[in-house]
Amino acid sequence: MNEIIFFEKLIKNSLRNKKSLRSSKLLCKVENGKFLNEHWHYEVDFAFRDALDIQYTKKSENKQSTKEWTQGVYINFKQGDTLHRKDNSDCIQVVRAMPTMLNSIGEYQEGIVVYYKYKIDESGKYSLANLEEKKHFTQKEFLYYLITGRA
Repeated sequence: MNEIIFFEKLIKNSLRNKKSLRSSKLLCKVENGKFLNEHWHYEVDFAFRDALDIQYTKKSENKQSTKEWTQGVYINFKQGDTLHRKDNSDCIQVVRAMPTMLNSIGEYQEGIVVYYKYKIDESGKYSLANLEEKKHFTQKEFLYYLITGRA
């Protein structure tokens, strides 16, 4: 999972420099308004670009201004976000969340995500997998879960 290694390094560099760094390398490539993330276990589509801190930013080079997609470190999944497993066997719905951020003394706060998992049967009916299955993750752990399918 190269995305996880890349993201960890981006966070580490941001903390070392005590500012938010943006990278032209992304968690997943953008092409024609779509994410190329076929190997991720959950369907995280282009609508989640803000949640992944992927922005179309201005870049100046040799007095010329262009725009490019850049990656930041502030993951922000929100209450109500619903993501389906690519094999459509389940989906997860965020019921509570706080974003990642730098606190007042420059420490990276990983935020939280609390979600329920719903099973989807062959007829397309959703059912709560288990009321006790309320999961608590940091935003970063939640992102890694979406990528790998493993907690």
